[in-house]
Amino acid sequence: MNIRRLQLSHALAAGLVVASVSPVAPLRAQAMDRAQQAKPVAASTAATRTTMEALSGAITGSFLGGLNMFRIQLGDSGWGFERHMSASTADSPWSLWATPVYSSVNNRIEPLLSEGSVTLLLAGLEYSIDDATIAGISFTRDWARVTSIERVRPNPDRRSAVRGLGYTVAPYFARQISPEWLIDVSVGKGVNELTSTQADSSVARPKDDRSFASIGVTYLKPFAKRAIFTGKITASVTRDAIDDFNSVLPSGASTPVDGSDARLRQLRAGGQVSYQMGNFAPFVGAYGLANDFSVATDAPVKPREYAQVAQFVAGVNASSGPFYGALALQRERDRNQARIYVGFRY
Repeated sequence: MNIRRLQLSHALAAGLVVASVSPVAPLRAQAMDRAQQAKPVAASTAATRTTMEALSGAITGSFLGGLNMFRIQLGDSGWGFERHMSASTADSPWSLWATPVYSSVNNRIEPLLSEGSVTLLLAGLEYSIDDATIAGISFTRDWARVTSIERVRPNPDRRSAVRGLGYTVAPYFARQISPEWLIDVSVGKGVNELTSTQADSSVARPKDDRSFASIGVTYLKPFAKRAIFTGKITASVTRDAIDDFNSVLPSGASTPVDGSDARLRQLRAGGQVSYQMGNFAPFVGAYGLANDFSVATDAPVKPREYAQVAQFVAGVNASSGPFYGALALQRERDRNQARIYVGFRY
């Protein structure tokens, strides 16, 4: 059985934003300037992790059919369109692909909460080395709209509205090592330009230098008529480094704010079951996450996450003629997320 020829839409939710752990740092005196409360790290890490996981889904989707994409094969006799598969070496080994992704952000882990959304547009140039191996380079443009909420009881919540416009360039490689096993590797580097506005109307414009690396092993096994099990183990590292920056009041007064260096090392393992029902493919799954999270900063309030957490996913992929769409929901301790997209396939 060749995994690449399976036309099953089932794996959209295979990668979603995750959780990790770090103890809460001791709080400094509460009389500090309000500008020091700017916390753009919430938006920057959400955008970076969403980008990495969406890219992993796009890579494995080339083989598994799990992530719908616009795909153009660059053949010698002109451009042809494909879906779910890498360009065939019988024509031309080169192809272009692109896909939009929308992901909500809802993190309720105190003392630094966040809520909002990240919108991505991924595109890539891909080369099919042979029927079982692809390599390529992707470009991602992302837009983040996140509200960062500092909750240090019994003090009132302090909110920052964070907007981000970023990009990431990421080369990747994937190989089907057997009819049921697939390995994928990707590394990425990019920048996120952030604008953070506090309740006192002060504005900060920090820059996030982002990077990530990921390696995943996927196992796929049909076990009943129209049903399929997809297991995956992924090891990844993400980093978001924000330099020190200034927060500026409408009066022009400027206050320096400490930057941060957030790093997440994660191991994610689990699986999901999908069932093909004509134009629809519902799926459910469960994963375990083991995380090592740290934030280097002099700021008094730091994000904290959980060292181990269970993650549950459910959703449905759908397609009809040239139209396709998907909805995936994720739930874990103090964090939930939804991912949705709708597109038109030429």
